[in-house]
Amino acid sequence: LLSMGGQAAGEVCQKMRRSCATEYQRRLEDFSEVSGAQLAGKPVIEIGDTEETWFAKRFSIAEAQLQDCWSIGGRYWEIDFRSQDYIKRLRGNGCPAFGGLTCEEWRKEFDARWNVFPKEVSSGVCVPANCTASHIRTSVFSQYVARVLRMDFNLPPPTREEFENREMTHWSKYRLDFVIAGVNSCGT
Repeated sequence: LLSMGGQAAGEVCQKMRRSCATEYQRRLEDFSEVSGAQLAGKPVIEIGDTEETWFAKRFSIAEAQLQDCWSIGGRYWEIDFRSQDYIKRLRGNGCPAFGGLTCEEWRKEFDARWNVFPKEVSSGVCVPANCTASHIRTSVFSQYVARVLRMDFNLPPPTREEFENREMTHWSKYRLDFVIAGVNSCGT
């Protein structure tokens, strides 16, 4: 790919993006079943739980999703999505023609579904192994959100400012002699 001209490399990139999106759509149920673990954010501690048990549960769910994602041939990514910025941008862009809905129908549907979405989302998402970080933002994430919100159409992709992603792995994949662990990025 490095020796290709700009147009040829762009065509290969387009094919990879389509392949990623097509594979995700084809196996949407499989990938969705092992996605959705909350990876960051304020704990919602239930009666009888402590903050420590809440974090242990969250870690356990994310670890299980990671392992299950790998078992179906996927890669597990942490998604940070600033949904309120995204919503504000979409509302400011007029009325898109998604799913054959009229402007009024689209706004009604949009508002009803997005009112339940938190301001910022940090979630684990399983995607096909051939997806890159860029493909997830531009091709996969709108399908994932549409499924979560039970929409019959995909939304436009978020901008780079509204979306970040990092591939996750298990600590056992690293060759470590020791670790000094901390919270809130205070570890080595």
